[in-house]
Amino acid sequence: MERITKLNQMFLRYGFLVCPLTNDEISFLISDDYTDKVIYDIGCDVASGFPFEETVTAYEKCSWLVKEARTTNDY
Repeated sequence: MERITKLNQMFLRYGFLVCPLTNDEISFLISDDYTDKVIYDIGCDVASGFPFEETVTAYEKCSWLVKEARTTNDY
């Protein structure tokens, strides 16, 4: 739960009034080994109007995004 709180605070810090991802969506991404940076990027895509499932599928289909998603944590 601590990481979910941290991610919600990150969205607030970068200008979101509310987190574009639900706690369940964040939990799913955490359990699938996504870094905070990529979870934030996915949240930005969702905030732009892309459906969560479609966004995650797109990240999974792009091997370079998946590699980044699981190896870097720049935020």
